[in-house]
Amino acid sequence: LKLMVTVAEVYNDEVYDLLGNRKKLFLRKNSEGKLRVRGSTIKRTLSEEEAKETGVDFEVITESIVSVMVESTQDLDKIQKLCSKHRAVGSSSEHDQSSRSHAIFRLDIVNQPLLDALAVIDRNEAIMPSLQTQYSQTRSRELRARVEKIRSTIKKTWTKVRKMYKQVGSSFGGRMILVDLAGSDSDARDVGKNGHTESQRRESMLINKSLLALKECIRGLQLNRKSLPFRNSKMTRLLEEVLTPRTEKASESVMLVNVAPPSHLKRKTLDSLRYGQRFAVSTKKTNKNR
Repeated sequence: LKLMVTVAEVYNDEVYDLLGNRKKLFLRKNSEGKLRVRGSTIKRTLSEEEAKETGVDFEVITESIVSVMVESTQDLDKIQKLCSKHRAVGSSSEHDQSSRSHAIFRLDIVNQPLLDALAVIDRNEAIMPSLQTQYSQTRSRELRARVEKIRSTIKKTWTKVRKMYKQVGSSFGGRMILVDLAGSDSDARDVGKNGHTESQRRESMLINKSLLALKECIRGLQLNRKSLPFRNSKMTRLLEEVLTPRTEKASESVMLVNVAPPSHLKRKTLDSLRYGQRFAVSTKKTNKNR
């Protein structure tokens, strides 16, 4: 078995790759309507061999999120240091140094056949034939022929991928997702005082907005609502798969809540505990084979 790690950050309602030099990421749907996290769209010139095989001399692709293999605790330490270096930090209403973003750490346990299948899927989902026209001066009839060739290749690739999944599906080890939520911030500081800026106030506003969106999704799960507002923030879109697992395999969701002893933080501590309690009740209904 192999351990593969990806780490994304949600800052100001935008997504960044903490293992990819903090490159901006985008949420896209694949051909089956499933959410995927991809990088920028680029034009890639194909080699002579690739061009001969595909019938085109270039393709438009979306870059992948960086995935790193972990073989030791030292590797994890390096990942933690790299992510800490790139993660957005700053002052909050309670702390001089505080994370100003949500971090999503994903650890996949896979074997080599499944790793190969995932590579095929990633290669397939990277191709963007509908954007070929933005980068080509080719006459439209020839271009349409090239695009159809790419689409045919994609279709064949998906057929291969599905066969691979059937072969290796039972050997998928599992997935663990750790989410470090930025704390809610009742930022009543005056703009301009003590170095506080408008951008910092915007940080606070978007942190609270995403936490509220997560709370509404949790509330919807607790009340068994059919429609849940996962699209209200990018963080909740990323966590939809975690909160509503569509699998028969065992799954478990746990929330760890920070509490503070000072009396002036009593209300915030109670709010945090209520938040965690609501999460526990809602996920008990969605987790299977507990």
